[in-house]
Amino acid sequence: MYSMEGAVIGSDHTVLAKQESDQRIARIIKDYTECIGYLNDFFSLVYDDGCRECIETSTVCCCVGGFEYVGGPASDKIDEMRDELYAKAVERGARFDGYCGHLDLDSGCVISELKSPTCAVAFCHGEKVEEKYGIEYDMDDLRKELEYVLADCEKGDKCSIPVANQDRIQEFKDYLKDMIGKVENVQGKP
Repeated sequence: MYSMEGAVIGSDHTVLAKQESDQRIARIIKDYTECIGYLNDFFSLVYDDGCRECIETSTVCCCVGGFEYVGGPASDKIDEMRDELYAKAVERGARFDGYCGHLDLDSGCVISELKSPTCAVAFCHGEKVEEKYGIEYDMDDLRKELEYVLADCEKGDKCSIPVANQDRIQEFKDYLKDMIGKVENVQGKP
């Protein structure tokens, strides 16, 4: 009887740990996709300031040119979601560029908000937007902040970055929104 109770408690603990892990992964993905969404919005605003040139010459800017592993506790789920998006793109007849396996020549990136940090911030014309819009665009800093969101280290985790802090993540989101606001201001958009 005692061992039976222990098994039930163990089961309850396992279920609770799984729920907490699922909630953590869902939060990481929500935070990450929100940040990438802001970057996508930013790039759509500055498309004519360098993005068009990169895409039209088929060099895909300073992208690493391939699928990059995304680390952290949500990596398996993100990989699964990417695979689903890629499969849907193939089903609808996407035409992929040889340089980047996720760039549909007709509709752009097929994994959109699930890009790797390196890909999400790749923009070799940062100095143009810095000067024109009065923003600071540092690819390395932006990539590191995205990696921070993905790592979501907790006390006791073996991580090379500090323990995740929702305030820091919110500050990063606010910074991205501020970049968008500065571009919209200069462009005369509401």
